[in-house]
Amino acid sequence: PEILSLETGQPVGPGERGELVFTSLYRKAMPMLRYRTKDVVEVSSEPCPCDRTLISFKGGVVGRTDDMKKIRGVIVYPTRIEEVARTFSDVDEFFITIRRVDGMDDILVQLDPVPSLTREAWDGLAKSASDALRLALGIRVTTEVVEPGTLPRWDHKAKRFKDIRTEVPF
Repeated sequence: PEILSLETGQPVGPGERGELVFTSLYRKAMPMLRYRTKDVVEVSSEPCPCDRTLISFKGGVVGRTDDMKKIRGVIVYPTRIEEVARTFSDVDEFFITIRRVDGMDDILVQLDPVPSLTREAWDGLAKSASDALRLALGIRVTTEVVEPGTLPRWDHKAKRFKDIRTEVPF
């Protein structure tokens, strides 16, 4: 296994994040193939308590490169936004839209509150969620509270993410 930088494709050291790549070196008749897993991992610098010397990853798989979006130069994973949104007990459902506003990329997170939340508390929820997302992602996020029950509910695999940016013509 090898961990390659998401930006440069060069190997990274312990404590850094990158894409997990496997290279098969054991087959004599097989040409050397590199298998890109598209899993983003962070190499652990801590020794295993069981004294094994195999590579280990801090927190397991932290994301996928095919889910990764670059917004204003910052790499953002929708799963990270979900982790933050789920910390708010007043949020029943949410939806993430990446869009362009006045030529700048913007993340809009719509929050569907629990029905018992009063309208007076909506602004506080939006501000708290916006602050928590800015801290977790490192960029400003627009949050908006919608009417309770507005956002769709999902029985199986949820579709809570949409990228509606268009390419810039220059």
